[in-house]
Amino acid sequence: QTLTPSVAYTLSEAATVTLYSDSGCSSSISAAAVLSAGSNTQTTTSLSANAITTIYAKAIDTSLNNSTCTSIGSYETDTQGPLFPTLTINSGSTHTNTVLVDLTLSAVGSGEMFITNTAGCGTGGNWETYSTSKTAWVLNQTNGIATVFVKFRDAALNEGTCISNTITHDNIPATVASITSSNANGTFTSAEIISVQVVFNEAVTVSTVSGTPTLTLETGGTDATASYASGSGTATLSFTYTISHGEHSSDLDYVATSSLALNGGTIKDAATNNSTNTLPAPGAANSLGANKSLVIYTGAQITNVTSSEANGVYSDGQTISIQVVFENPVNVTGIPTLTLETGTTDSVVNYSGGTGTNTLTFIYTVATGNNSADLVYVATDSLSTENGSTIKDSGLNDAILTLATPGLAGSLSFNKNIVVDSVPKVVQVTSSVTNATYGVGSVIPIQIIFGETVTVTGTPQLTLETGTIDEVVNYTSGSGSHTLVFNYTVAQGDTSADLNYNNTSSLAFNSGTIKDSNGNDATLTLPTLSDANSLAGNKAIVIDSIPSVSNITSATADGTYEPGDSISIQVLFNLPVIVTGTPTLTLETGTTDAVVSYTSGSGTSTLIFNYTVSAGEFFSDLDYVSTISLELNGGTIQSTASQNAILTLVSPGVSGSLGANKALRSLLLRTTSWTNNNEEFGFSLASGDINNDGKPDVIVGIPDFNSGDGKIIIYSGQDNSVLFEKTGTSSAVDNFGSAITTADVNNDGHDDFIVGIPLFDDTGTDRGKVTVYSGADGSILYSIIGVADGDQLGAAVAKVGDIDGDGKEDFIVGVPFANSGGTQRGQATIYSGVDGSIYATISGGENDALLGSAVSGAGDINNDGIPDFMISAPLADGTGSNRGKVRIYSGDNLSVLYTKFGSADEDKFGSTLSGGSDVNGDGRADFMIGSPFVNGAGTDRGEVIVYSGTTGTALYTITGTNDNDYLGFSISFAGDVNNDNRQDFIIGIPQSDGGGGGGSLRGQAKVYSGATGLSLYTVNGTSDGDALGRTVLGLGGTIEADSHDDFVISIPLADAGGTDRGNINIFR
Repeated sequence: QTLTPSVAYTLSEAATVTLYSDSGCSSSISAAAVLSAGSNTQTTTSLSANAITTIYAKAIDTSLNNSTCTSIGSYETDTQGPLFPTLTINSGSTHTNTVLVDLTLSAVGSGEMFITNTAGCGTGGNWETYSTSKTAWVLNQTNGIATVFVKFRDAALNEGTCISNTITHDNIPATVASITSSNANGTFTSAEIISVQVVFNEAVTVSTVSGTPTLTLETGGTDATASYASGSGTATLSFTYTISHGEHSSDLDYVATSSLALNGGTIKDAATNNSTNTLPAPGAANSLGANKSLVIYTGAQITNVTSSEANGVYSDGQTISIQVVFENPVNVTGIPTLTLETGTTDSVVNYSGGTGTNTLTFIYTVATGNNSADLVYVATDSLSTENGSTIKDSGLNDAILTLATPGLAGSLSFNKNIVVDSVPKVVQVTSSVTNATYGVGSVIPIQIIFGETVTVTGTPQLTLETGTIDEVVNYTSGSGSHTLVFNYTVAQGDTSADLNYNNTSSLAFNSGTIKDSNGNDATLTLPTLSDANSLAGNKAIVIDSIPSVSNITSATADGTYEPGDSISIQVLFNLPVIVTGTPTLTLETGTTDAVVSYTSGSGTSTLIFNYTVSAGEFFSDLDYVSTISLELNGGTIQSTASQNAILTLVSPGVSGSLGANKALRSLLLRTTSWTNNNEEFGFSLASGDINNDGKPDVIVGIPDFNSGDGKIIIYSGQDNSVLFEKTGTSSAVDNFGSAITTADVNNDGHDDFIVGIPLFDDTGTDRGKVTVYSGADGSILYSIIGVADGDQLGAAVAKVGDIDGDGKEDFIVGVPFANSGGTQRGQATIYSGVDGSIYATISGGENDALLGSAVSGAGDINNDGIPDFMISAPLADGTGSNRGKVRIYSGDNLSVLYTKFGSADEDKFGSTLSGGSDVNGDGRADFMIGSPFVNGAGTDRGEVIVYSGTTGTALYTITGTNDNDYLGFSISFAGDVNNDNRQDFIIGIPQSDGGGGGGSLRGQAKVYSGATGLSLYTVNGTSDGDALGRTVLGLGGTIEADSHDDFVISIPLADAGGTDRGNINIFR
């Protein structure tokens, strides 16, 4: 505000200074002042008001040097307050219902403001920083006009003019003063419009954004609603009411003081107070009924419902006349109806007469199942003309058909005491289950519905038609209701194409009772079987017992079956079944279970599965694998009604199973396989009761184990567990186990085992060795070692029995390459079992005859009580070349009992030997000689001759039929295989093609009857190069405790998942 400001500056030296208002320092605004060096001040002359002046200075020092014209700064003069002040309250609203308001302010050039409720802006406020808004300012006036004042000032403290604004404070809601109608007093009827005005004590605003306010009018049975139409912004709101048929009023009014409803809308005064919508009491001053006389008439009303019948109990067939009374006479067309409450089923009663009067009559006949403790209609709308009939007054207005609420004044039950009590009767039989097919075990609730509530004692019964045997179903539940439930559980064998009861009398008390509440016995007659209310009429329930397996057997005779044999298996169901596809039955056949396909039987109760025994399958008592062995395999097995059969079988071995019903055995009993390539498991075999459990155990030789080190394994006949394993010297290539036998050399009850090791070197080369092991603990009892290089002692070993009479079994050892005074004449030595001492030695007398290549015990051929023995020299020339020779020696004195020669050059007669069994049943041991290189009618077909021990003559001669088969490459007496009390025998044919199956070197073995010499069984190899039959062995007993002796066939070149691994098979 000062127009002569003081300017401060600093001089570097004493000088004369003048202030200017322009940059050229030509317009001075001060007098020249002589000033000292340092800080100085200088006052200007009066500057222009309300303007900005830039001040410049120029100095002249004592030497009269001029400084430049220098700008010092700008100075603004301000002598007027802020301009254009404004004040707005609540954004311009004229009313408020709260003393807290929001202010909106503005003034050009303002820096501060002073707000007050005091006129003149002198007091009541404080200067505060200028803002364009001020919230929650407190008014000093309630329910009246309030004024707010404000003034502004700028940074120079110039104040502006004090301004003000007003707002009306109002927190008292609008109230209803009166209700009237713009319609003239009079009578109004259907479709006419009545405008009702609700008058408030002040103007109000209506919002219908979320709903429209309504006014509920008293118009008889159903109250009418008048909707808001107009008047927002005024004190009078109009509601429009359109009259509907059936509405009635002698002086139209609203229902209650609360009949004005917002219905989602709003009614507010100018200060946004929600209105108070309480109306004057109907009929009171200022009410619609008091202000106007508006009559609503849309037709004659019902004033009463009664009956001309006396109060009492009415039953089936009795009639009851019911009168409906109107306020005016009415005319009837058609047949109106009146619905009565009569229990489970309401009774619809037809109009009978009364047109032209004010009383209409309806005749009700009590029906079965009707019951009522106090007869009445169902509801206020039970009088109906919906069937096309009419009830009109004389003015042709449709009568108002609304009845008095049942039980209240004017109703039938209020006016009369009529009891309806029908005898309980069955009105319907049904079921809560869906229409479908149900099988065994399904529970089907059957509902018997009576015409009224019944109470049950005891257990009534319902008999159903379910095929061969009708099912009698006991009552389950429902006493105290209309519906009794009988739960029927479908039993095996039940069947029905459409389930129903037996006849109309199928419901029986069964010493129980079924009564109504008055003690009346129910009538138990059911609807006729073909009636729509019968069980079959209401439902389509099919009962189809689920087929299940009842038995499994076979039409094939009990016995032993070999590969290629067919066994017919019958699976019996309890019902006929239909088969699609190819179901399967899985049989327990050893390592690999046989899956047998369905063959025939669809449409019957017996399905046939034809099983062909395959090589490698074995079973002691043929049965399926488990209870789930019958499988659909993508097919179906269903009843004739398409019910899926239950395929669960009885557990194998129990009654009803194949195993329990039949005794079918496979020729094969057990298979044991090897896992190392090129070791020819089963090259040699022996048997004996090693573990003294009464069953023969099996010793398997593997001379090629670990590239010729050799190994033997002893398997328990009982369970095939390994009893002992013995292995040759590592890297010695001794062929440990190429020959093996057993004998109880120490008489401890355990057969001991004797192992030939023909390539054992000792201190030379291939001298050979035999080691005797204890069967009790596997320890070495003693060993016998060859004495000359190349002898190959132990190339053959055999048990001969107790020759030396010491009570312990002895054995014979072949030394085929012993020179014996010549060249490879051969030798065989009998050793005492007790200590391995030599009992006797038989030496060859012909060079290169290889005597001892095969040795065998012969049993007591000469019946002298001392066992005899056999030795072959297969390369003995005889009268030719390599014809072969076999001698049977007396164990007593070593005399020759029999000598047998080959008949043709290169026969190598006696390559294999077996003795000690009575084939012909004469009580004397017989013997058998194999010559696999006999040509016969071809080349190397082979031959085996069984000789009588009594006479030495041939009993049977078995000759090979195919070139290079080598029949007789291995032979063994097999014990009594077919249980005919005669010893049978087995012959290996290892280079057979497998029975003509198109293979090569598959091998074959045949079991022959000792009684007839005919083949009992043939076992064929299944893979090329297997050489089945390389070694055969009779176990001399059974491992499964039956009466059939078992035998072993080796397949040393079987690949078994690799190459030439080998396996052995035990057959029964």
